[in-house]
Amino acid sequence: MGRLRGPKAVPLVLVGTKADLDAERQVLTARGRALAREWRCPFLEVTAKSKLMVDQVFTQVVREMEALAPPEEEAPAAPTNAQDTWPSERFIG
Repeated sequence: MGRLRGPKAVPLVLVGTKADLDAERQVLTARGRALAREWRCPFLEVTAKSKLMVDQVFTQVVREMEALAPPEEEAPAAPTNAQDTWPSERFIG
């Protein structure tokens, strides 16, 4: 997993499913948290049955994507004279 978080980082959220089925658990919550720390990503446990934390997973994925997105460039300054009009403005009425 370390190579994924290298120079070409990818958004990553570790999700444990079926949190409502504690008796059938195959991976302990502590192991999920430890793995998330190792991978340096958020860890969430969800259950679709009661819709617990499902929305938060998507919110967290978007946050991770935004955190890794390159900064937006500033918009170019508005033209100051008729010769410098935007190309789209030249064709409008």
